[in-house]
Amino acid sequence: MEFNQVGWIGVGAMGQGIIANIIRGTLKPASKKLMIWTRTLDSPRVKALLAEFPNDIVICQSARDVASHCDLVFTMLANDKALEEVLGESTGNGIHSALRPRSIHVDMSTIFPALSAHIFEIHKANNVHFIQCPVFGRPDVAEAGKLLLVAAGNPSVINKLEPLLKVIGRATIKLSEKVDTASTLKLIGNMFILNAMETISEGLVLGEKNNVPKDTILEFIDHMFGIPVYQGYAKRMSSNDFNAENGASVAIGLKDSGHVLKVAENSGVQLPSVQIGRKHLETALERGRGDLDWGALITVVRENSGLKPGI
Repeated sequence: MEFNQVGWIGVGAMGQGIIANIIRGTLKPASKKLMIWTRTLDSPRVKALLAEFPNDIVICQSARDVASHCDLVFTMLANDKALEEVLGESTGNGIHSALRPRSIHVDMSTIFPALSAHIFEIHKANNVHFIQCPVFGRPDVAEAGKLLLVAAGNPSVINKLEPLLKVIGRATIKLSEKVDTASTLKLIGNMFILNAMETISEGLVLGEKNNVPKDTILEFIDHMFGIPVYQGYAKRMSSNDFNAENGASVAIGLKDSGHVLKVAENSGVQLPSVQIGRKHLETALERGRGDLDWGALITVVRENSGLKPGI
């Protein structure tokens, strides 16, 4: 274990499982503790971690406190604004001015690529390393340590992180030193997922209106598209399982698809499929479904086809 002190900022549904694996796989064997800060320190997730690892976690009172004591800090936050607030570049009260020279900041959030590039530059000025490393997978995959990681930044720093990355995920795709490429690939991946959900929605609804049982469509998907994204979302969407605790919400899907379309606009690329899926997410939000899993876009496809939403 090459790091003297590791810190984690942001304990959401994904963070809880990742934190547990980091403690079990790297810190506990090395007799090291994990310093943690999140906005809701009394949340059920934090309480669950403290119950499981009572001697392995130090709760901090601010993100800045974490950064000032650690030579490696992970952040995993809901959106760009939350990350910018934690950085505290404009206020001077965040981790940006507290990180020590030669320390490492690894961000695992899904953010706009230009923000990744900006964080790299402001950290570089302080001799702080920055790695952008978003992940693919749902909370149960995070808990199992089977996430797919996408890392960009200094290759030697990424190699140094390898023992931790191995307990977090099943594989790490390594990109260039341009940290924004990791954020771009994460958005492309989420675009694939959104398009898959839109296709599944349309197929299930078309089948329902033409006497093709949903179980038959699910069987077809298993045989023809036997991959977790298609199988998992098809099963959940066909059974009206829209619990966002186990995945991304409609609101998060709108944030990510908005980023995708902005990147596309900036690079002169048209993405009509994303625009269709995003429109259905917007309608779901307007109809009070923003806290549901983003697979709830099928409820709008159903309504547009003369069916009940299924919720």
